[in-house]
Amino acid sequence: MSTHERIGYIDIAKAIGIISVIIGHMWWYQPEMNLMYSFHMPLFFLIGGFFIKRRKPFKEIVHQKAVRLLSPYIFTCAAIMLVTVLMDLFFAKGGNIAGDVWGWFLASLYGSGSLTSPVFNIHPIGPIWFLLAMFQALVIYNFVFGTRWAWPVCIALFAIGYAGAQWAWIPLSIWGAFTAILFIHIGHETKDIILSHMKLPYAIVALGIWAVCFMYTGLNFEIDVPMSMARCYYSNVPLNILGGFAGTFVILYVSKWIEKCGKIGSWFETYGRNSLVVLCFHTLELEAIPWDDLLPLVGLTPMTIDETICKLVWSIFWVVVAIHYKPLHRIFGVVD
Repeated sequence: MSTHERIGYIDIAKAIGIISVIIGHMWWYQPEMNLMYSFHMPLFFLIGGFFIKRRKPFKEIVHQKAVRLLSPYIFTCAAIMLVTVLMDLFFAKGGNIAGDVWGWFLASLYGSGSLTSPVFNIHPIGPIWFLLAMFQALVIYNFVFGTRWAWPVCIALFAIGYAGAQWAWIPLSIWGAFTAILFIHIGHETKDIILSHMKLPYAIVALGIWAVCFMYTGLNFEIDVPMSMARCYYSNVPLNILGGFAGTFVILYVSKWIEKCGKIGSWFETYGRNSLVVLCFHTLELEAIPWDDLLPLVGLTPMTIDETICKLVWSIFWVVVAIHYKPLHRIFGVVD
């Protein structure tokens, strides 16, 4: 989204969304994790549909989205391999550096957020699956945007992605992209309705809908999260979509209130504007930083609030670095 189109409380919603992604990957917070999974990825894809205004020439949209989404993906994959080497040297006295780097190289090419190939035993690339999925989803959606058959095509692609993931997991998060297209379309079609109804009565109704959907899909903590867009898992497709939409509405309403909170609102805006930086460096620490080994060295306990705070501070640190270090501006499209 270009700077002149930015709406403050939407950036704040993205800040809440990306913090929810970080918390959602802390599996020891099971109830909180399930709640995060009920809305955080739908929020980003729904917002992704808000600002699509016209169909673009194929070369234009591919170039534009490749620069915006694939450049950070490549940067993060390279960073994971580099940090893995450093961690192997420091903690594993050399370890299996060649094998680890090769494993991450294959993971980068395969581009899976969760499920991987059982044939080649390639491990997931982590949260940056989102970048591959969003790139493909936006390019594909560009073909149906503004046409009379947009709804049936988006629904059909969702069905293909959902069913395909149960049959065979293919590279590059393609199934995730197919399912994401429906959320992008819903976001585009409902943007004016959502943004013109940011009032307390509507937020209360949305909160009630979200709560009901979560009650039916997210309260069984021993089975699974309510949905995982990374692996195209939906415990109840209609309720997952409705709950994700309602949850996004509530987050946007709360964000509009936070926007009025002076410096706190400004901080959230800055953090949300640079959610791409947060996503990439969260992926780096999640996949390559051995918190279990590092935290005890400074007297902190892994898998507790100590690790939670460290992960959040880590993300804030890299937002500050990205804002002030100009070479990163081109990679991440940084906005201060």
